[in-house]
Amino acid sequence: MLEIKYRKIFPLFMLACCTVIFWSAFVSGFQLITVMGFILLPVSILMLTKNVIVIKTDCIEMKNLLGMTLKRYPYKYEQISIRNNNLYIDNQRVFSTILAGISSKQLKAFFISQQ
Repeated sequence: MLEIKYRKIFPLFMLACCTVIFWSAFVSGFQLITVMGFILLPVSILMLTKNVIVIKTDCIEMKNLLGMTLKRYPYKYEQISIRNNNLYIDNQRVFSTILAGISSKQLKAFFISQQ
């Protein structure tokens, strides 16, 4: 089983934005944008801690930030292809490795080891 999280750069950027928002709210008083900081903070923490994709031996599960499975893609090894930083099952794109915290080489190595 392979558990994939978001790339760290996106949630870390959101945490930095939260810091700037909270600092500006502290300096200049509560503003409407402070509410955005309270929204971005838990979202960025969940993006750092939760898995977005879980690849099992027979299916790929796409998950939301709360950890619930949104979509399940059953597959066989022969149906898998990795092209242009995307994973395909029967020529249907499942996800892109650009946003996920895994490279195409690591993904190929995982599927080869599962064969």
